Amino acid sequence: MRSIRYYEERAIGGMGLIITQFTRVNGKIASVPIVGIYDDRFIPSHEELVERVHKHGTKIFLQIALSGGKLGTEAPSSIYSLNYVVKPRELTTEELDSLVEDFIKAAGRAVEAGYDGVEVHGAHSYLIGQMMSPALNLRTDKYGGSFEKRMKFPTDIITGIQKEYPDLSVGFK
Repeated sequence: MRSIRYYEERAIGGMGLIITQFTRVNGKIASVPIVGIYDDRFIPSHEELVERVHKHGTKIFLQIALSGGKLGTEAPSSIYSLNYVVKPRELTTEELDSLVEDFIKAAGRAVEAGYDGVEVHGAHSYLIGQMMSPALNLRTDKYGGSFEKRMKFPTDIITGIQKEYPDLSVGFK
């Protein structure tokens, strides 16, 4: 992971908490080629990052996310938006259920790597933000419609992480 030195330099500078960059939780859903945590093969580089930051007394959270239609080709609804690169394919209910599990598994890998917590990224019009948006989420299933249904995706992610890893700090952006 090329960013290890970047984060270590911030830790040397006396930061109390570092939250990493957007880290993908799924390798199949289209996204930009950035740091991932969707497979166990990524754990060693994350362990190295955590060790190098911790040796300076700094805590570190792993930010977990998916881009959705903003940088990929799948989104809550198949609609044109200025937020999207192309008109995306609508994710199925089953795919969204599976993505919830991907976020939970990513949190488990973060625990294994030694992170102090995770930050679930729901801002900047990435997938979770799209799921919460009445303009971008036009679904009629359990993940769309009312405010409560649009909040189901992020809520299921956060409560799933808390249930599986009760000692892990979980933030939401």
